[in-house]
Amino acid sequence: MEMMLMKKLLAAAAGIIVLTLPALATAAGYEPVVVRLNGGFWVAFETVFRGLVNVMLLWAMPIAVTLFVFGAFRMAASGGSDNAITQAKSIMKGSLIGFAIIAGSYLILSSILYIIAGS
Repeated sequence: MEMMLMKKLLAAAAGIIVLTLPALATAAGYEPVVVRLNGGFWVAFETVFRGLVNVMLLWAMPIAVTLFVFGAFRMAASGGSDNAITQAKSIMKGSLIGFAIIAGSYLILSSILYIIAGS
């Protein structure tokens, strides 16, 4: 039952993040994509894409840390129950894997942006 609730909460958080990314990128001052035939497209694309990546990192990193702390708290409050300890370890392991995926995707996207935009 708790895993189902956790999945629903994570799906809701992901939906909120996806829906708010464009608004947050615009509020942060990143300009919209402007298609120009003289080569200006890549500059605008790079600016917007880098802004979206930064906003995603600002959302994803605290979520990963919060989940890790939540797992640690559940482990500390398990009372020696093997089932509760296993669930807490699973939450902590998932948050570390998520953190690794976030860091790896940031490196990959930064490399792609460097290749495309050259900056």
